[in-house]
Amino acid sequence: MTHPAPRKPDADEPHRVDGPHQVDGDSVDVDQALAARCTSHGDYLAGLIATAMLDTAARPDRLPETLFPDADPTLVRAIWNTALPVGYHAGLIAAHPRWAPDTLTRAHHDLARAGYAAMAHLAARSANTHHRTTPRPPDTPQGDQP
Repeated sequence: MTHPAPRKPDADEPHRVDGPHQVDGDSVDVDQALAARCTSHGDYLAGLIATAMLDTAARPDRLPETLFPDADPTLVRAIWNTALPVGYHAGLIAAHPRWAPDTLTRAHHDLARAGYAAMAHLAARSANTHHRTTPRPPDTPQGDQP
C-alpha cells in the first residue's frame, strides 16, 4: 500500500502536529495550563447545565425523575440515592489534588485485584494527570524545580 507524499502547508494554514513528538518542559507546562483551562471551562458549562436542569425540574427533589421520565420512578430514586454520594465523594477527591494521586493509585490496585480492569485503568489514568509533586532529577531540563 502506498501513501501520498506529505503536502506542504500554505503560509496561512495553521500548524498541525501529526503523531507523537518530543516536547520541552515549557511546552509541557503550557499543555498542562491549557488542559486545566479546558477543565475549568467544562466545569463552567456543567454549572450552566445543572442550573438549566433545576429550572426545568422546578425543585431539586424532582431532578432524578426529570432525567429519566420513562423509567420506573422507584428504580430511578434508588439509583439516584446511590449515585449522589458517589458524585459527592468524587468531588472531594478532585478538590484535594495533593492526596488525589494516592487515593486514585490505591483505587487502581484495589480494582485491578478485584478483576475490574476497565475501572482500574480509568483510576490509573486519572492519577497520572495530576501535577508532579516531587522535584525533577538534576540532570533533566529545569533541574530540581518542581
